[in-house]
Amino acid sequence: MGDVPDRELPDYLATRGVSRTNNSILGLSMGGSSALSLAAHHGDQFKAAASFSGYLNLSAPGMRDAIRAAMLSANGYNADSMWGPQWSKGRSAIAI
Repeated sequence: MGDVPDRELPDYLATRGVSRTNNSILGLSMGGSSALSLAAHHGDQFKAAASFSGYLNLSAPGMRDAIRAAMLSANGYNADSMWGPQWSKGRSAIAI
């Protein structure tokens, strides 16, 4: 994970009185996958996580093509640019 959601955002929010350990996270569509992934990697920070219409099992058969098609239809976005080099090798599912 990158520094922004892992350290910079919690540090910033702490200066505004937001707890570092009593948070919830949710995401819509592809953001739902990210919300659950972030919560899975930072269980000490999040008490609850939700995904609204998220792609939850990226390694399921056909998901790579489905995500690529969804991103292209959304505005011509490139799945390889978004998901990075790991995308080319396939991504493993996260057990939540």
